[in-house]
Amino acid sequence: MFKWLDKQTVESDRGFVLQFNGRSSMQYREGARTLTISIEPGFSAGRPCVLVNAPIADWDGGVAMSTTDVKRITENIKEALNFQGLGSDL
Repeated sequence: MFKWLDKQTVESDRGFVLQFNGRSSMQYREGARTLTISIEPGFSAGRPCVLVNAPIADWDGGVAMSTTDVKRITENIKEALNFQGLGSDL
């Protein structure tokens, strides 16, 4: 379940937040860890979407993620974007 915190930010009841920081980045937060993701706006199947410019692999600060973390975070981001009416290329 998601709730809007403001026009650019949604929070999941599973403890993560996804926030857009303008047109070129979004930030995923989980506890004290953050992941800043470089993005571009796009369209897919006539629907607005987010194009991710680099693979998700490290937390901000260079801390590597496990394969399990990458998969979970990718799914979390997809669900948050879908809640916002956006698709993605993740």
